[in-house]
Amino acid sequence: MSDPLNPPAIIGEAVAGQAAQRAAAVKIQLEHLNSLVLDSTFDIAELLAEVKGGSYYGAWGYESFPEYVEKVLDMKVRKAQYLVRIVNISKMLDIKRTVYETIKITKLREIFSLEPQDFFLNPNTQQNEPLADHIKRLVNAANEMSLKEIVEEIKRLKGLVGDDELVYETLCVKRAVRDNVILPARELARQKLGSQKKDEDGDTVEYSTGACEEVIHADFLSDPNNTFDEDAVEETNEEMSMEEVLDQTEPQEKI
Repeated sequence: MSDPLNPPAIIGEAVAGQAAQRAAAVKIQLEHLNSLVLDSTFDIAELLAEVKGGSYYGAWGYESFPEYVEKVLDMKVRKAQYLVRIVNISKMLDIKRTVYETIKITKLREIFSLEPQDFFLNPNTQQNEPLADHIKRLVNAANEMSLKEIVEEIKRLKGLVGDDELVYETLCVKRAVRDNVILPARELARQKLGSQKKDEDGDTVEYSTGACEEVIHADFLSDPNNTFDEDAVEETNEEMSMEEVLDQTEPQEKI
C-alpha cells in the first residue's frame, strides 16, 4: 500500500517535468507577445511621425499635434514626441528600423535625446566629433550595453559631468504651499525667462522646472534685502560669548 504522504519519486519527477514544460511555454509566449508590443510601438511611432510631419491633425479638427495625441490617443505628449523623434532622426541618419526596433524604448529615448547636428568636443583629442556619429555608434551597441551605461555615455556626450552634472532635488510640502506659493512662483519664472523655446518642428517647449527654480533662487540670492552682514553676526556672537564669560566669572550672590 502506497503512502500518500510520501509518493514515489517518479511522481515528483513528472510534476517537475510538467512545471519545466509550462515555464518554457510561458517564456516563449511572453517573448512573442513582447515582440508584438514592440512592433506595435514602432508602427505607432511611424504613423505619428507622418501625422505630425503632414499636419494631418489640422484636417481632423485639432489645433495642434499635442491636442490630438492627448484627446484622441490618450497618450502623453512627451511619449508621442520622443517616438516621433526616434523615427525622424533615424531617417535623417539612415538608421534602418530593423536595427533600432530590437532595442528597448528606454535606451532609444536616451540615445535619441542627442542633437544630431551638434558636436562633442573630445577632451583627449580636442577634436569636434559629430553627435550623429555617436548616435549611430550607440544604436549599434545598445543591445550589448546596460541602460545605466547608455545614460552615463549620453551625459558625457552632452557635457553634463562634474559641476555641470544634472542632479535631482526632491521636497515634500503641504498642498496649499505647492498650489499657492511654489507653482505660481514657477509660472512667474517662466514669464521672466521670456519667449518660450521652440523645438526643431517649431512646437513650443516649456521651460523645465529646473530652469524655473534656478531663476527663483538666483533672484532671491541677488536681492540685497535677503543678505546679512556676516562680520556683524560674528561680532555679535563674540559679544555674546564675552557676556557669557563675564556671567560665569562674576561672584554669585549669596542667599
